[in-house]
Amino acid sequence: MKMTIAGTPDTVAAKVKQLSDMGINHLHLRFMGEIDGETAHISKTSAELFAKEVMPRFAEPQPLHRPALATAP
Repeated sequence: MKMTIAGTPDTVAAKVKQLSDMGINHLHLRFMGEIDGETAHISKTSAELFAKEVMPRFAEPQPLHRPALATAP
């Protein structure tokens, strides 16, 4: 995994805010655990916690801005 965000809802929300401040307006989420199987409860619990504790912090629309463009050295 190239980039993983893990931790408490406060930790995850802080990282999401940091990404938003950089101009990243969309995230693709994958919660650890199998969809079906022995670890399905981990994925389900994580997704529910994200929806309940993190997403509401970003309910207000933020102005869109373009991320900084990378320049070649």
